[in-house]
Amino acid sequence: MKIKQVYIYSCLSLFISSSFADRIVTSCSFESGATHCLASESNNKLLDVKCMNGENGQVNCNGNYSESSVEKLKINCNKDVNDKTLSCLGSLGADTNFKMECIKSSVQNFKCAISDNSGESLTMLCSIDKNGMPNCSGLDENDDVHKINCNGSEGKSASCVTN
Repeated sequence: MKIKQVYIYSCLSLFISSSFADRIVTSCSFESGATHCLASESNNKLLDVKCMNGENGQVNCNGNYSESSVEKLKINCNKDVNDKTLSCLGSLGADTNFKMECIKSSVQNFKCAISDNSGESLTMLCSIDKNGMPNCSGLDENDDVHKINCNGSEGKSASCVTN
């Protein structure tokens, strides 16, 4: 299972979008072993995050999330040794903690669940295309549908649109 940082950003963008009505556009670039992603809603920057690959399948991300104020965002993810699951823990500012768990259901498909300490949640099914980009569809805690479609190429640049 090749879980890439853009996938983590995409899932996070999808989770954040469940609080908003507008589209969120995420663009990512890859350089020197790091992934840098920016997400915006109606031309307002929401997310600015950079992730680095660590040892043993770890991914560590740090950045900022902006809504009414700028909050620090941290995400730490680990893959299991069999590459079948990805578990992430994160925080947004001082008050919000969240977790994401993804399980490989087939060669190119994943099921992910994201939840936070305020009761918001999102369950989604994702497929990874031949270029390594995720495309997901999911339901939040109110059974509202959310989608994310990404294009680009693994290790180069990527763009995702969240509805």
